[in-house]
This record gives sequence, C-alpha cells and structure tokens, in this order.
Amino acid sequence: MTDSNAYQTQISKSLTYIITHQKPEGCWESVWYYGDYYGTYVCLRLLALFDDKFSSTILKAIKFIRKNQNADGGFGLSNQHESDSLSTALAVLAYSSYIPKKDSIMSRAIDYLLTCQLQDGSWSAINFIKPKLLAPYSSKTLTTGFVLKALIQY
Repeated sequence: MTDSNAYQTQISKSLTYIITHQKPEGCWESVWYYGDYYGTYVCLRLLALFDDKFSSTILKAIKFIRKNQNADGGFGLSNQHESDSLSTALAVLAYSSYIPKKDSIMSRAIDYLLTCQLQDGSWSAINFIKPKLLAPYSSKTLTTGFVLKALIQY
C-alpha cells in the first residue's frame, strides 16, 4: 500500500496543472485525441476524487457539456455540429459522474446513442487518435466499448 502523503507535493502540482489548463469554455483539449470530450472525461474522472475542492472547475465543465448538446441529443467534434457516437459516449461518461441519471440532457444523449447502433449490435468507427503523420485512427471496437461503458454507467 502506498502512502499518499509521500506524493502530496506531486499530486498538488499535477492538480494545479489540470485546473490551469481547463479552456475558458470549460473543457480540456486533447492533444492526441479528436474533440474536447475525451480530455474532459479524463480530467473530470480525476477531479471526482477531490470533488469538494474543485467544484467550480467541475461545474464549468458540466456547463460546457450542457451548452454543446446538439438538437439530435448527441455531441460532436467542436469544429463540427454533427453528432457522433464516440463524442456522445464520452460526454455521457463525463457528465453522468456528477448529474443525476434522470437528467433530460443524458436521456436525450442515450436516445441518440441507441439510434446509432448498427444491425450487428456495434457502433460505427469514429476517429479517435489524431497522429501527426498517418491517417486518423478509428475503431469500431473502441467506439462500441466507450458507448457500452456510457450505457452501463447511465
């Protein structure tokens, strides 16, 4: 078992870095991943461990998610207004950690995800990793995994 006090200085520095790199609109940019929802999901997952201390930062991220839901109930890449199942799943994962499950935003997002399911039970591959030199990486398995995780968490 690790003594968390031994790492308190590094934990504080890391949390300060996370907080100061939140974009003004409330999300976190992902360098290697498409869109703003993966970075936001990962940062909110971390901040959940320190919930009371960072409530204003968390609230700012929740407002970002609420503000960016598309008319069809889904979420998409920030430079496009078209929803996709991966961005929607990541938004659900980030948002549902803090908001009651009966929230209308999440209900609409779940409905969107269910309409995207393919005949074989999976979801289409959506660009996820953005390498500098090669073509974008997308995976039907990865997208389906995140969607299933979101549906289970919801």
